Amino acid sequence: MTILPRKRKLLLLWSSFDFGHIYQTSFVDHPDFDIELVSAEGNESEKAGYRRLLALRKRVDAGEFDLVVANNINRSPWPGNKGLGTSLSLAARLFTYQHKRLDSWWAPWIVRGGQSRTPLAVVDSRDGHYVFPWDLRLLRAAKLFFKKDLMYWHRRALMPLQNFHTEKKIKPFESKLRPLSVCMDEQRLVEVARPMKDRDIDIFLSGNENNPMRKMVREK
Repeated sequence: MTILPRKRKLLLLWSSFDFGHIYQTSFVDHPDFDIELVSAEGNESEKAGYRRLLALRKRVDAGEFDLVVANNINRSPWPGNKGLGTSLSLAARLFTYQHKRLDSWWAPWIVRGGQSRTPLAVVDSRDGHYVFPWDLRLLRAAKLFFKKDLMYWHRRALMPLQNFHTEKKIKPFESKLRPLSVCMDEQRLVEVARPMKDRDIDIFLSGNENNPMRKMVREK
């Protein structure tokens, strides 16, 4: 009798940022994951209602999930770059009749700021080398923080935060940073290459053709 390996149970809090490019292509149909989603992009039962969030927090405390995963914060009631009046107005909307539009913002609360028995992993797929200020709450609560375009000297990604919050407060988070590789989805490439005479966009690809993906893009 063959015993199938147990699927990993994941709780994903995912904002609209890269919902199609990352969540739907990397997680939805993954055979090893049993996923429960919290997202404004999901159906009504998958959105961040207050009763549901409270129930999920209790389930996370109980160890029902193997991992909590969140992506970048797309909406924040306290973005930090607005005036007091605008911030209060935004918070009033997002905590009342628009509360289901918040998703990944709740991840630190779900894992009790990183003190829960279930760890939080963050996927930062934004273009750019730096961790944005509104994602600092995720960095603080995360066990690991996967950053796209992470430079070899990881400290560089945190320098804007460090300049504002001081090195003493931010430097301890440096060990959480990990590089994130985001490749091109092969299904997005056209199946049949256009004849050279019909091509109207010039793309320069440097390097040799040892990389099969680069070779495929060059040919198409």
